Amino acid sequence: SEISMNDMANIQLNVFSLILLIIVFANMYRRSREYLPDQKLFLILIASVGLLIIADTLTWALDGKPGKAALYFNLLFNTFGYIFMIFPFLLWCLYVRYQIKMDVKEMMKARILLLVPFYINALFAVLSCFYGFYFYLDDLNVYHRGTLFWLSAGINYAYYLYAAIYLIRKRKSTERRLFILLSLFPLPPLFASIIQSLHYGTSLLWPGAALSLVVIYLNIQKNQLYTDHLTGLYNRRLLDIHLDDCLNNNKK
Repeated sequence: SEISMNDMANIQLNVFSLILLIIVFANMYRRSREYLPDQKLFLILIASVGLLIIADTLTWALDGKPGKAALYFNLLFNTFGYIFMIFPFLLWCLYVRYQIKMDVKEMMKARILLLVPFYINALFAVLSCFYGFYFYLDDLNVYHRGTLFWLSAGINYAYYLYAAIYLIRKRKSTERRLFILLSLFPLPPLFASIIQSLHYGTSLLWPGAALSLVVIYLNIQKNQLYTDHLTGLYNRRLLDIHLDDCLNNNKK
């Protein structure tokens, strides 16, 4: 069967989003460079969203296609998508913790708490292949949401909530510009996921996530002015700015 106009629109949006991420990744990635922890997390974030966009695109392309091979690959990519759809938001929570404290140990304190929902979601995603919890494919290889589809969406929103609560708790010790940036980042994928959940047949979550990553990338590019390109350590320029901020705060 031919790809419908709706499926083609979703594929085109995904391809555009993937191109944006490839450009960002190519501009950031340097094989010989030492990366700071937040930059490593960001590169992994880009790669994970890119892979999920590819998987999502393939599911739209395979949906309704005849033949056992198409059915198996459709099942494979849908399962992959549901298993790892939580992963970027888990990374985002770690990214927020690091940006606030600039401490790897502090960031990793929450890893067990953040990994538990990921493993629960992965288990239900795999079981969906047999019991249709999150999704199922009918005899015509057409995708349908399962009865527990909302559980997967709910776990996603739980990560949003965790990051929001952590930011609010640390707002007094966080630079205002950074607080605003980290607060705004989840909004595009959050609203996109709500629209996608309510309007069956749309694919907006990962394009929304790609848009947010581009916004964060622009911020990282600005911050690279304050790091030494050889060591990856913060340079004298950032120290001067920090001292000026401290002096201005003391005068107030």
